[in-house]
Parts: sequence; C-alpha cells; structure tokens
Amino acid sequence: MGFVPLILVVIVLLPLVWLELRRYGQARLDGKVSDAMRARLGRRLLSAGLLVVVTALVGFGLEFRTLFQPSQLVGYFLICGLLLCLLVGTMIYDIRAVVRQSLLEFHDRDAEAARFQAFMARDASLPHELFQKGKAGGGEPGRTRKPLG
Repeated sequence: MGFVPLILVVIVLLPLVWLELRRYGQARLDGKVSDAMRARLGRRLLSAGLLVVVTALVGFGLEFRTLFQPSQLVGYFLICGLLLCLLVGTMIYDIRAVVRQSLLEFHDRDAEAARFQAFMARDASLPHELFQKGKAGGGEPGRTRKPLG
C-alpha cells in the first residue's frame, strides 16, 4: 500500500516529462533553443526527479517503519522533509524564472514593434462599412442620439 502513491506519481509525471522533452526537441530542431529553455528543461526534470525520489522515500519509510527505531524514523522523515522543501523551492524558482522570461519577451522592443504592426494591419483591414455615416450601426461623431419616446 505504501508504494501506490509512487506508482501514481510516476504515471502522472511520465506524460509531463515526455511533453517537456518533445518541446525541447522540437525547439532544437527549429534552431530556437535558448539558454532559458535549457535551464527550464533542467529545472523541470530536476523537479520531476525530486518528486519521484521524495515519494519513494516516504513510501519506503511508511511501509517499513517497523524496522526503524523512533529516533531513526524521525531523522529519516526530516531528510524527506528537507528534500520536499528543496522540491518546492525548485518549483517556485522555475515559476519565477518562467514569468520573468515571459515578461522579458513581452517587453522586447522588436517583439513590441511586431505586435504593434500586426495590430495596425488588423485595424486597417476592418471593413469600411462599419464606419460609414449613413448606416444603422454607424453614427456621426459628436452627434447625440435622440431619446426613443
């Protein structure tokens, strides 16, 4: 019973690790691998590995707790707790790094200019019928509507 969570964690993590490896492999084939992407892959694989190790250690400790003396069991679970804190720290660092990288890409001047050009092109391609004065949906600027009654 102690190893059922380990099996479940591995079943959940395998597709996630496969997705990250595929994303990295596709970026590598496209020639768009950056240092940030390499670091993100390393952090996520480290987090997945730590999660499997912590789950296995806790499962082992719970399954075979009768083999330990009480002081050994406390020390064992303290080590598991420290590894869990390292895992949470790695995950928080990964989230912070991904948000920071996204903000850097968003505030990049070239990317901002490209987004502005795309916005202007989309705005110019709107049909002119929407803005004609005589149509029911359009109106003259500065003119107020009359009340209905």
